[in-house]
Amino acid sequence: MDCLIDYIGLTGCGASNPTSGLFINSLPGISLKSIEMLADAEQVTYVGVWNDVQLRATKRLQLMLTSVLSKQYRVKSGRYSIRTKETAQSSNTGAYSTPSYKLESYCGSQLSYHHIESIKVRKQDNSDPIGVTVFNAEDNSILYNASFSSNLDSIQTVNLNEDFYVKEIIVQVSLTSGVFYEDTFESIDFGGGNIKTGIYAGGVFTESNLTYGISLNYGQRCSLDNLACDSKDLFSLPLWYLLGSELMLERMVSERINKWTVDRKQAEELKAYYDSEAEKALEQSVAGICLNEMDCCLECDPLIAIREARL
Repeated sequence: MDCLIDYIGLTGCGASNPTSGLFINSLPGISLKSIEMLADAEQVTYVGVWNDVQLRATKRLQLMLTSVLSKQYRVKSGRYSIRTKETAQSSNTGAYSTPSYKLESYCGSQLSYHHIESIKVRKQDNSDPIGVTVFNAEDNSILYNASFSSNLDSIQTVNLNEDFYVKEIIVQVSLTSGVFYEDTFESIDFGGGNIKTGIYAGGVFTESNLTYGISLNYGQRCSLDNLACDSKDLFSLPLWYLLGSELMLERMVSERINKWTVDRKQAEELKAYYDSEAEKALEQSVAGICLNEMDCCLECDPLIAIREARL
């Protein structure tokens, strides 16, 4: 649910307006000063408090949404897990600046997302560090970017364990030397999904038949809480109140002593109010949701057979 981080804003200190148009300190009983006065030695300032609160609130929303919708729908948590491979390990090498994998789900489900567990790279130069960048293929925006130090071996596996909630992604690998193996790509069929290899530069993907010595441990996953990322506006109110609830919890357990932390009764009352409003707002948010029962991410219940036994 990282898509909802900073969707609700915090007024003050030159903060920009959030996309939702909602601010946490617009809720009764919450001010920027009160958040600042909750910060402990690890959180340091209100920014640390706000980051912790957002993490907990989005996780709570995820659990609540899944709990509500699972009463009506059963979701396939993992659709596919694939480890791409080469048909042959070529000894030929070439200079390539942006070898990439293009990953798309033709399923078209709003419940689906990409999961990259790890990437394995064959290296001609053992000292090469590995760079990994993941793009949203629709707008060329960067979803992930990291560098990994060399293991001084000809084969190196880097662990990502990252989820990407867009329809189509491009995974790009870079080596300092720019020299990659020209291994042949083996096509993969996984129920309508699509995996291609090629070169990605300037926002343009040019398909090829090479893996460049790169293989992926990749999966397509399904989750009901992905609806919140796809329709964030519908879930802004429950998230708003859950953030308020988590701030009150922060007040109740704070190790600091000041006028906001000593009034435990007020914090408990406000937390109960925010929790109640969050539940009501979530019910309203999901009331109009109707998922296609033929969606590839949903389990279809078997037909019920009725047998009669007459004596």
